[in-house]
This record gives sequence, structure tokens and C-alpha cells, in this order.
Amino acid sequence: MCRSHQNMPMGKYVNLKCGSCGYSFTHGYTPGYVSVLGVSKKQCPSCFTLNDTSSLPYSKFTSFDRIYFWFGRIIRIVIRGPLYGSLLGYGVTILFDSQNGVFIFSGAIIGLFANIILNYFSIKDEISRIEREDLTACKPHISDKDHIYTSKD
Repeated sequence: MCRSHQNMPMGKYVNLKCGSCGYSFTHGYTPGYVSVLGVSKKQCPSCFTLNDTSSLPYSKFTSFDRIYFWFGRIIRIVIRGPLYGSLLGYGVTILFDSQNGVFIFSGAIIGLFANIILNYFSIKDEISRIEREDLTACKPHISDKDHIYTSKD
């Protein structure tokens, strides 16, 4: 599978293509990064070629892959949860014209726990979805012209 990367201002864009016919799985450049979590093979809907990817389902991760995967997720949860929660708390502080920072601190704590809970279910769903997709992607597509008919004598 071919990967084209293009750095544009304020982001990174990825275009995943079939290694055989050049079909774009992402339908052109899309914003994002290539994740270590993903299906190991992807079949091209245009030419039915089975393309290898650099991603793996969670069940095939090595110890290093698991550490790398969870380290990035945990860092994002710990930073984003309190950030969004404290912004909400700041808004409540402004709304009630309060002078103490109890709303900001409380918002940060609530944001952290809310982010942990939401990301837990999101990551769990993503892992199970990719495991299912990887099982179906590894089975080669057989079209009608590929069937071999045998007869018993």
C-alpha cells in the first residue's frame, strides 16, 4: 500500500493508495496521521488486490507497540481532560462572577474523569472494530469468474 504524505500549514494530510492500481482508499488527501492500530491488510475495491499495511490489530501488538499505543492515548487524556474542564470552569466562574478558582479546579477534575470514561469506551470500541475488520480483510475476495467448478466422477 502506498502512502503519500503532504505537510500543509497547520496539519498533516495522508493519502492511502492501492499498490497495484493506485486507487485511493482515502479518496484523496485527508487530514490525519497513520496509526499503529489498524487492519494489517486492506483489499482494493477496484482491482481486488490485497494490500499490506504498516498497521496491526491490537491482538498482534508487540510489547513495544502496546506501550507506544497506550502512552500516546494516556498523555492525550491527561492533557485534554483538565484543559477542557478548566475552560468550562472558567466559563462558569465568569457566568457567576466568582472571584475564587474553585470552579476552574472542579472543572479540571470533572473534565479529567469525563475524558477517561469517554476515551475508555471509544478506544475499546475502536479495538474491537479493527479486530473484526482485520478478520474479514484477511479473507481474499472471490469473484464469480474465480470460482473453480469441479465435478465428482
